[in-house]
Amino acid sequence: MARILPPLVALIVCAFHVTPAWPSSPGEDLRGHIEQLLSIVEDRAVTAEERAVRAREAVGNIFDFANAAPRALGPHWLQLTASQRREATRLFSGFLTEAVVAHLSQAPRRFPSRMRERIAYGSESVSGDRATVRVTLLRHQDVPVVADMVRRGTSWRVDDLWFDGVSVVDNYRSQLARLMREGTYEEMVERVEAKWETLIDATETQHHTEQE
Repeated sequence: MARILPPLVALIVCAFHVTPAWPSSPGEDLRGHIEQLLSIVEDRAVTAEERAVRAREAVGNIFDFANAAPRALGPHWLQLTASQRREATRLFSGFLTEAVVAHLSQAPRRFPSRMRERIAYGSESVSGDRATVRVTLLRHQDVPVVADMVRRGTSWRVDDLWFDGVSVVDNYRSQLARLMREGTYEEMVERVEAKWETLIDATETQHHTEQE
């Protein structure tokens, strides 16, 4: 799963974002989500622990985990009980959140300004409560990014990201499917939770490093 995390953080990286009283556009919301993450990284007035708390809250507002988790589990989702589905959603959201938080904690001071220079916002298309927003990461070889978004009230949340044609949710689904083939559902949960704990430990280690 680690292979896809750096570009994931590169795009979804979180300023204070207020949901307007009128319906916003998906492109506006995506830009706000990204700016929120970038602002958290560059705000050195807060402690490392406070930055991690803010990042976790921001990621929870960016992603629609309830919509993405069933697709991440694929056909296995249909075989789960209601309790297991809640657990799987918690597992998916927790792991992805801590992956982002861990990378934000390690991001260098110049990361936000560099990302603002490299993100080029493109077109958006809306169909009912679904939308896609196109973004380009400007590098030596530009990377096309597509954000699949879903309307929630008056705002939009991300439920999948495509980097150069590769879906984040599909990537997780293939790796979770492999874990399921290698063992039981309970064993898959244990392995992902272990990886989750490793990410939390990485963030805590970064906190201690900054305090020294």
